[in-house]
Amino acid sequence: MSHVRPGPVADERKAMSDATIEQLAEQYVDAYNRNDLDALEALLHDDVHFQHHNREVDYRTKETSMDMFRMAAGAFPGKSFSNRLSLRVSGDTAILQHTWTCTPTVDAPNMGATAGVPLATELATFLTFRDGKLVEYHDFG
Repeated sequence: MSHVRPGPVADERKAMSDATIEQLAEQYVDAYNRNDLDALEALLHDDVHFQHHNREVDYRTKETSMDMFRMAAGAFPGKSFSNRLSLRVSGDTAILQHTWTCTPTVDAPNMGATAGVPLATELATFLTFRDGKLVEYHDFG
């Protein structure tokens, strides 16, 4: 009778280098700032989870997240991330400290936004990637 010990269970996900995670984060920010919906959609995992903490925004699929991006294009024209203070990688997550700016066309009380009044919000943004796709987005600010 053979006594073979099974080896460690292999993680089906392939580890990505810090440089790859940083590059994916840069691609996301660039696509977001250009409002390139096709590029954003290509970066999202089908089961992506988007959450803007403290602002009542919580989406759990690529489809609902893309609906959010389409809505935001009209409600927050010129929206962008700027004034980056840092970008760090920890495991499969990029952590950015930056500013989100826009001039809303609508009132958005959950964001403290008034139509026509420029808005700038300091954020900490966590982008988690798996197999080259964004699977988790969380921002705080």
